[in-house]
Amino acid sequence: MAEAVGLRGMVDEYVGMRRGGQGWRDSDMVLWLVLLNLVGGESVSDVERLEGDEGLKRVMEEAEVYGLGRRERQELGKRWRGKRRRVGPSVSALFRYLGGFHDEEEVGKRERSYRGGMGGWVGCGR
Repeated sequence: MAEAVGLRGMVDEYVGMRRGGQGWRDSDMVLWLVLLNLVGGESVSDVERLEGDEGLKRVMEEAEVYGLGRRERQELGKRWRGKRRRVGPSVSALFRYLGGFHDEEEVGKRERSYRGGMGGWVGCGR
């Protein structure tokens, strides 16, 4: 469904964390994080369970090239330095990706807006 609505293209165009021509694209990372959430994953490390599902691996392999022309499929293959061993990103790749969104200034804003001792965030209606 993500392919049919153009989610992959939109994520790659607008998120912009993964620049350059090698490795996992933003859309790969986001799609695997969404899948992890949909199956009830409790931590990023649960992605290994997804990688172990043979049926899901076949679906993801097909989805990755869905709608791509020959040239685009060839370009996709060039994203990897060596032989690709996984269908989706590893735990460490996902953690590095998520770490790219970390912003100390925003963390400070959240901490300052937290009402100490009251157990709630400012503006939560408590």
